[in-house]
Amino acid sequence: MMKRILYLLAFSVAIFSICFFPSCKKSDNSTPSRSAQIVGNWKAYQQGTDANGNGVWDADEHTDIVGISMSGITVKLGTITLKDDKSGTATATILGNPTTMPLTWSLLNNDNDLQVIVTTLAGPYTLSGTIISLNETELILRQSSTGAVSFMSFIKQ
Repeated sequence: MMKRILYLLAFSVAIFSICFFPSCKKSDNSTPSRSAQIVGNWKAYQQGTDANGNGVWDADEHTDIVGISMSGITVKLGTITLKDDKSGTATATILGNPTTMPLTWSLLNNDNDLQVIVTTLAGPYTLSGTIISLNETELILRQSSTGAVSFMSFIKQ
């Protein structure tokens, strides 16, 4: 009789444990690494400078991408494709002609900075900056050179 009571008690505890204690399943809510988030096709969207010097890219400081001067030639960046293997391509309009160029990319400073090196006919061009914002739809870089602070945003395609 005592064995039967112990079996029933053990069985009851087992059923209670199964029903009321959650399993130790890994959460699917983990945030992907910056490297995983940055892989994909990105369209150059807006650029601007910190005109008022407050360290923030205010809404009135945003302008559409107009171009980057490279060796005296204006280049309008279109898209960058960043691949898992740290390679990719950049598309740009140079003298009115669409051009695709190879690139390499890396994350630096504990994944806080992005560096993209585009191989152009004029030689390598480096686009780098501190990642201000990165999510599934937008990438914003803060660039500092010769005291000027500028920003560039990309939207994921």
